[in-house]
Amino acid sequence: MQLSWEPAWLAVEGGIIWVDYVPTLAWPLNEMDNAEKQRIYNLNECEIIFGVLMKLNANSNNGTSVDIMAPYKHQVFMLRKLLQTESLSSLDINIDSVDGFQGKECDVVIFSLTRIVGSFRFLADERRLNVALSRALDRKIIIGNLDYATNNTLLKAVSIASKIHKYDSEFCVIS
Repeated sequence: MQLSWEPAWLAVEGGIIWVDYVPTLAWPLNEMDNAEKQRIYNLNECEIIFGVLMKLNANSNNGTSVDIMAPYKHQVFMLRKLLQTESLSSLDINIDSVDGFQGKECDVVIFSLTRIVGSFRFLADERRLNVALSRALDRKIIIGNLDYATNNTLLKAVSIASKIHKYDSEFCVIS
């Protein structure tokens, strides 16, 4: 499917776009839920994803399907919370964990790595990364800090195969 929007930084049809950024905090923070499990989320990536969605909404056909995937349930919760009051009328958005998307396809996939410190356990799972990157019919966008990701062999290989763009706080994606 050919989409009508082509902002210069989204022009990698069928390839992977990696949006790198400088984090404001060491995500995930050391917050625990009621069951004493760590809440793993990253508000920097939530804000970047919101900016990407705003640009997609302004430049896409009605009904463009966008799946936003995150490896951690609290990141999914934070993304849903952020987007629940927004009207992105040109987009059909679904937000879920990677495991929740198995077997589904869409026009655009946005994958939030979420972590910038700590374990690669989930992110280094080749099967889950395959699910995240194989669902998109047109565009695959990874939001993640390269300094962290390139410490893992699998994520480093994906970053090498990607078109890298830098993100700044004014939502300018700098090639």
